[in-house]
Amino acid sequence: MIRATTCLGSLVLILVLVWAQPAKTLQNEPNDCRGIEWGAEYDKLEGLTKVTTESRLDYYTKEDEEMTIGDAPLEKVVYVFYHKRFCGAVLNFESSPNFQIVKTTLFDWYGECEQSKINEDRYRWSGTDVTITLEYDDVTQKGKITYYYMPIHEKKQRADERRRRMPPQRGS
Repeated sequence: MIRATTCLGSLVLILVLVWAQPAKTLQNEPNDCRGIEWGAEYDKLEGLTKVTTESRLDYYTKEDEEMTIGDAPLEKVVYVFYHKRFCGAVLNFESSPNFQIVKTTLFDWYGECEQSKINEDRYRWSGTDVTITLEYDDVTQKGKITYYYMPIHEKKQRADERRRRMPPQRGS
């Protein structure tokens, strides 16, 4: 009985110490993404071409885009705007070697981060205003980096939640 109590006490102490560790924060939080400042209005930016609109988000590509991150080539870079304001970007890449380059580059730029699930290639850096995710799928050999500007992202989430709660409009 004493041995079981000691083991349980040790386990509780370990859990407390692990959970008491400060969360890893984003080092070098970016004020922009690839030269576009967070919150910038798209109609004041040059060289953007609208690709699509989905869920009240406008997606753009940029002329003369640098299609690399570190030494890894990018397949596509898309900039996201909500109510004309820049709130995110998605950078797509392919192949395991490129994933390793991208991962190393992001760790060099932003420091340690949270890995969402053990043995899965999903990582998240969370800052005061910016969250960055890195995901890679071994099966499809495709990966993406997503940048979120949280003040605008959260504003959209709140608006979406209000819209979901609104009763359906009746036709006249």
